[in-house]
Amino acid sequence: MMCRLRDLNYESLVKLDLTFTRYKVNSKYGTSELHSTKEIPKIQLADIPVMVKSIWCRLSEADEE
Repeated sequence: MMCRLRDLNYESLVKLDLTFTRYKVNSKYGTSELHSTKEIPKIQLADIPVMVKSIWCRLSEADEE
């Protein structure tokens, strides 16, 4: 109940590293060559709930000590 009143929850961020790769394609000769590459690190994809006592929950680490 205290977590609800303080608007706290058990969520974890899902982040990913994204790499765009562009190629130039020559359809006449059937060849392709790398044109450019762009990396975008740590894009936030979603928030997922974390179950208490799961391996991702920090509370379960405190219980083991």
